[in-house]
Amino acid sequence: MQDDLEGDGLGDLCDPDDDNDGTDDLLDNCPTLANPLQTDFDNDLFGEVCDCDDDDGFVWSRPGQQTLVGTKLGLQADFDWSMAEPGGTQPLVYDFLVSSSAVDFLTATCLESDDSDLVAVDATAVAQGTILFYLGRAENSCGGSLGEGAGAERTGAACP
Repeated sequence: MQDDLEGDGLGDLCDPDDDNDGTDDLLDNCPTLANPLQTDFDNDLFGEVCDCDDDDGFVWSRPGQQTLVGTKLGLQADFDWSMAEPGGTQPLVYDFLVSSSAVDFLTATCLESDDSDLVAVDATAVAQGTILFYLGRAENSCGGSLGEGAGAERTGAACP
C-alpha cells in the first residue's frame, strides 16, 4: 500500500494510521513517524520523534524557505523577504549571503548574520557585467536552510 496517493500531504486516506503506531493520524502528534507513546516533552503538540528541539516548546522544526525580492538602484541592491513556515513561534534570525557563483555558497560572503529584520542592503562595488547571487537563511534553534538546488539541500557559509 502507498502513502499519500493523492500527493496532498495527508497520507493514505484509506489508512487512518499511516505510521502504524496505534494512534490515528488526526490525533497523532507525529503522523508520519511512529511515536507509540505520543511523548511530547515540551508540550508544543509535536511529538519528540518529529520535533527537532523537544526541550523548547516554541520550536519544532527548521524554518521554511524564504521568498526573496530584490531591486537594484544605482550601486545599491535592496532585498526583502517573507517566511513560508517559521517552524515555531520563537523569533527568527536571518543570514543573508552573496556569492559570485550560483552553485557555490560555501565561499559566499555574509552580508548579514543573525539579523532580526526582513530586509538587507548590498552596496558592494562590482565591475560592470558582474553577476552576483543572493540567498537568505532563516534560523531558529533547529538551524536553518538555504533551500534546495539540483534536487539536494544547498550548503553555504556559516555566518558569524
